[in-house]
Amino acid sequence: MMAIYYLYRYVDLFNYFLGLFMRHIKNILYIMALILCISCTNHIIVSANGVNPSPSDLKSQNNDSAEILVRFKPGTKTSTIKTIQEKLGLVTVRALNVPDLYLMKITDETSVEVIIKNLNQYDEVLYAEPDRKYRINAK
Repeated sequence: MMAIYYLYRYVDLFNYFLGLFMRHIKNILYIMALILCISCTNHIIVSANGVNPSPSDLKSQNNDSAEILVRFKPGTKTSTIKTIQEKLGLVTVRALNVPDLYLMKITDETSVEVIIKNLNQYDEVLYAEPDRKYRINAK
């Protein structure tokens, strides 16, 4: 007899929490949809008139920081990377999420183009390119 009493008690609790959940499911779904929309539109660039900008609308900012993206071949030893950095006057700002991709900063007055040309001569380097930041020109 007590077992049936506790069973009814658990069923009542379950129904209570299910009712709470069902009353708030609409708000929960709205919040989840909002979070999804915000996370998906984080990397979309739209100009003031609502049209995607053409390449002429994008203006490269002056690269005062002289930073370069360098990707090494998989399996390149850390000592080899450090040797290349020392020869070219580079320091690692940080390793990026892409495997073997580093953001590096030029420590001397050598131009970005010269450093990239020198980096691309190494067999260990897959590619090197300037770290450009773009902004939309207001019209």
